[in-house]
Amino acid sequence: MKKRILYAEANYQAIVRRNGYFVDNTAYIEHLEQIDNPVFLRPRRFGKSLLCTMLESYYSILFKDQFDELFGHTWIGRNPTPLRNAFFVLHLDFSIVETGEMAVMEKSFDFTVNLELKSLLTKNSAWFNDRLSLDPEKNATANLAKILKHLKDNDLSPLYVIIDEYDNFANQLVTGRKDHLYKQLIADEGFLKTSINDFDLREEDANQIAGYVEGLREEYPEANVSRHIIYCFGNQGYRVFDLDTII
Repeated sequence: MKKRILYAEANYQAIVRRNGYFVDNTAYIEHLEQIDNPVFLRPRRFGKSLLCTMLESYYSILFKDQFDELFGHTWIGRNPTPLRNAFFVLHLDFSIVETGEMAVMEKSFDFTVNLELKSLLTKNSAWFNDRLSLDPEKNATANLAKILKHLKDNDLSPLYVIIDEYDNFANQLVTGRKDHLYKQLIADEGFLKTSINDFDLREEDANQIAGYVEGLREEYPEANVSRHIIYCFGNQGYRVFDLDTII
């Protein structure tokens, strides 16, 4: 069956199941595992969100039985790493967080993350067995800490965090010329920098691995996240010979 070009489709599983054309860059997964908390800075429409969904499909426990379907045709499917389908995956998308005054952004941020944390427990109920509940009124990092403690105390698989559009806040404020809010946001005491640093925990301390994916530029130069920025030009987007193959 002829491959289809699914324009603007960023869901890896949808591309595979709808027989979409996919440039196989999965060999980079093995290399990414050698980097603590990688950050990708690439232009828009360069495949960052697609990479997020591909990593979720590869690492999530939920898709262990679907590995051959999702990756059997790829390089990583033929050469899987020991970490395949070994994690609970928390996939966050900061593009949906409301931008406005600082209190509005912080409330929306906590709501968005808490919603995904709750979804994580629901999707993985077979492992949590309703033994853990979250308080939606608490800030997101407090609920995240509660989940991490539960994983550690019960010797469960670690957590893999994927953050898409991590610099969305700053981009919106910069383009909207809200310099005063931008400065508050990236200040040391700002909620976002504090939260990003809380996500940036060592695996041995918090049973966590974090993958930060997105970015047009480095927005938080003093946050821990800046230590892991990598410029990897082959793992996303098309190359000349890829286009030649399509044509």
